Amino acid sequence: MAIDLKVQLSALSIDELRELADSTKVDATALQTKEDLVEALAKNGVAPKPPSLERLLSVMKLKDLRDLAARHAVEVSKLRKKKQVAGALVTSPAAQSIYDEVRPQLEAVAAVPPPKPTLPPMEDPEADIQLYASKNAEVDLGRSEDLLDQARMRFEERNFERATTAADEAAALIRSNAESLLRSSWAYAILSCQRLIEDCGKAGREVDEAAALLLDAKRAFRTNDVVAMPPLLGRLEEVSRNLYSQEIQRARQEIYRVQEKIGNVAN
Repeated sequence: MAIDLKVQLSALSIDELRELADSTKVDATALQTKEDLVEALAKNGVAPKPPSLERLLSVMKLKDLRDLAARHAVEVSKLRKKKQVAGALVTSPAAQSIYDEVRPQLEAVAAVPPPKPTLPPMEDPEADIQLYASKNAEVDLGRSEDLLDQARMRFEERNFERATTAADEAAALIRSNAESLLRSSWAYAILSCQRLIEDCGKAGREVDEAAALLLDAKRAFRTNDVVAMPPLLGRLEEVSRNLYSQEIQRARQEIYRVQEKIGNVAN
């Protein structure tokens, strides 16, 4: 029985587990991980609440929702979005009969732990090698300054031939350094965005769009597409920052919730 209870509890998110602990007066203030919450709730014999109709409808496909509506004579022909159709089913007079029909599926869904988030592909082997090489590249700015000093001295000595040679070498080195510095800055930006996307994906956020942009940016880096890179990188950074800020906000809300719980216990 204890094993079955743990399996049921493991199907809930960490936020749902904390809400369940709050509602059943199980002290979860010091518990940080999902495993700890599951263990504490199971030890106290706390079972998950019966799964709601909304929960099942949220994971069903739009076509299946429309079929369900047709079977229970719920009018949804003018509704286009999945959320609207689900809302019509939940608020319809047939909600109880709909629930009775799908209850076995609800219980099956609740009993199966959700799969770990699978990250979309983000690797471009050739680009990844170039990115790390550019990130770690060292640029010798002192050499170009030395060549410019030589050109200036030769010019003042009226040795214009040697001044021209030194100036040409300085210009070539400066161009090379500028490209190296630019690619190094791109590499840091792309790799930083990748870390943000990976972290958010592991936390369960939807990162497919960001991963696709990341691969586009890597492709532009690999081909040294200096025209496409700036706008691509701008979009990638914007999407990555938005993902991360949303995850930070979720984490802050969880911290505030725990702090409030601690305050209530202290009082």
